[in-house]
This record gives sequence, structure tokens and C-alpha cells, in this order.
Amino acid sequence: MLAIANNNLESSIGLMVDSYNFKLHNDTLETLKLVKSNMDTIVSLACLYSKKMGTPFSQMLRVGICSAIKAIKNYQGYDHEGFDEYLKREVSKAMLNYLE
Repeated sequence: MLAIANNNLESSIGLMVDSYNFKLHNDTLETLKLVKSNMDTIVSLACLYSKKMGTPFSQMLRVGICSAIKAIKNYQGYDHEGFDEYLKREVSKAMLNYLE
């Protein structure tokens, strides 16, 4: 009987920890989903700037992902510009600044 109670306690504590972690990191998960859905834009810009400037593709990709995360957090829904254009502009700007 004690073993059953102990297993139930461990599983309920595990569920509480899992739900707490999900609530804590929900914003991070949504940000990563947006980055993943826009990876084609980030990769194409990284490829373009790495060829143009002779910088390794992996460095440009890292800069692109980091700037995409920053752009997602700073995006405020401008009415004259959609998210795709905003992301492309911010990632391009970050890559150019990295190369300077």
C-alpha cells in the first residue's frame, strides 16, 4: 500500500513540475516555434551574406537566429509592415552589423 502511495506521490509531483516548467517557458517555446517557421528566411539571408562577404555560413546562421529571437521579442505589430518584412529587415541589419 505504501509503495502505491509513494508512486502516486512521485507521479503527481512530476506532473506539477512539468506543468510549472511549461508555464515558465511557454513564451520561450512560442519564440522558438516562430524561429523554426521562419528558418527558410534566416537560412537564405545567411547564405547570401556569407557568399557576399566571405564569412562562414555557420557564423551568419548563428547571427541570424539570435537576431530573429531578438526581433520576435521586440516586434510590436506595426500596421505598415508585416512580421515577415520586419524579421527580414532586422536579420539583414544584424548580419550587416556583424560584418562591420
